Amino acid sequence: MVMDAVASLAVERQAFMRTVGSWLTFAWNFKRLPLLSALFFSLCAALVLLAGTRKLFFPMIHREFLSEEPGYITRLSVAFWSTMIPTAAMAVFAVTSYFFLQAFKVLRPDIAPIISITLAICVALLFVSDALECCSCAEAKCLAAGARIRSRCTSAGAVDLCHGGRQWS
Repeated sequence: MVMDAVASLAVERQAFMRTVGSWLTFAWNFKRLPLLSALFFSLCAALVLLAGTRKLFFPMIHREFLSEEPGYITRLSVAFWSTMIPTAAMAVFAVTSYFFLQAFKVLRPDIAPIISITLAICVALLFVSDALECCSCAEAKCLAAGARIRSRCTSAGAVDLCHGGRQWS
């Protein structure tokens, strides 16, 4: 039974590689200019989006250096926006990439679902990695603080963060 599953997996892998390989070969040989144009416009949209979100949302995700520790709601707000803004920017980039590939008629009907799922997985992985980064930074800070306040740290866990290298204290 396991050998049947492995054989079936090998057959599906070959079919997948053949489909994607034929699409890439077709796109490169016959639709090179539309493919490169779609990629260029997607990258331009990503750069504009990156610069715009950093400029527009900087006050929400940047903490002023104050003498006192920020409140719980402030830390929660910064944790939320520090995770959601890059995720939203990546989602918009994925949608624009798919749109440009579709608009320039580079995507075939059999490849479009594969590309859309790949882009969605990239967005989900960015969200999870940002969230895990927040939690692991909070855990590291709790471990550095010592055992005497560990119970307080674990209850505040994901909120007391150093997302993106920005530490609270």
